Amino acid sequence: MIIRHGDLLLIKTDAIPQGMEQHNGNSILEGEVSNHHHRISKGTIFKTEPTIDNNYLLGYLDLESTGLLTHEEHKTIEVPAGKYILHVQREYDPIEERRVRD
Repeated sequence: MIIRHGDLLLIKTDAIPQGMEQHNGNSILEGEVSNHHHRISKGTIFKTEPTIDNNYLLGYLDLESTGLLTHEEHKTIEVPAGKYILHVQREYDPIEERRVRD
C-alpha cells in the first residue's frame, strides 16, 4: 500500500528497523516552501535525516489504529493501522532528481 500526501509518501512495511530513535511530536514533514506541516493524529514517528543517498528517507511511522494525516494545504486523509516507511516524494526529471516541493 502506498499513500501520497503532497510531498510526503508513505509505504506500508512489515517492520521498523531496531534502534530507531522515537521522534517527539506529531509532525512528520515540514514544507520548505510554505512551512506547513504534515501531521499525524496518533502513532509513533521514528525520524532520520532525508538525503539523496538514502532516497530521501524521513523515517518510519507505527500506527496501532487508524490515524488522520493533516496539512494546511491538502485534504485530511485516514491512514490505516500499520507500519509505514516515510519518504519525501520526488519528481521525474530526465536531467536530475528533484524533491517535490510543498
